[in-house]
Amino acid sequence: MPTSPNFPKKTTAKATTPPPKVANDHPITSYPLETLQYNTTYYWQITAEDQYGATAEGPIWTFTTENEPNQPPTAPTITGKTKPRVNTPHEYTFVSTDVNVDNVAYMIDWGDGTTMTWSSYITQGTEYKATHTWTEQGTKTIRAKAKDIHDEESPWETLQISVPLTQQSQTNPVQRILELRWLLLR
Repeated sequence: MPTSPNFPKKTTAKATTPPPKVANDHPITSYPLETLQYNTTYYWQITAEDQYGATAEGPIWTFTTENEPNQPPTAPTITGKTKPRVNTPHEYTFVSTDVNVDNVAYMIDWGDGTTMTWSSYITQGTEYKATHTWTEQGTKTIRAKAKDIHDEESPWETLQISVPLTQQSQTNPVQRILELRWLLLR
């Protein structure tokens, strides 16, 4: 009784064992699968049948798909005062999410030449608070980015702030006129 192992009549492929039948009278030596799931073990077995109805079962084979690719976290949102006072500590909040639900850490560039290196890792989606004090007035750009536990980094996010001049101390009017006169005579 001749058999045709190159033309299997029944093919099975699924993520269970033993695999259920997925095709009958399959005329070619390959079988297109639907979208496979990440990190899943699949089993398959071929049963060949000849024109007389005789069958021969092949072994059950397996393969496991790769883990889901890691994605970087989102650029963090930055919230806090946009007109902080000079020489006064101000708190800012940073939040980033991660599609892989990985913990995240933050790097912050305060826009005045100081940078906070990576923070400790915290749960993605939770608030990270950091405090900074500017010692000079002017327009500054706070930049922040997040990274996950696989070192995938988000793009930078920015928040522009304006640190106003400090308020002059209250002096008596005569002293203020003398100070202005001295400035004009320079």
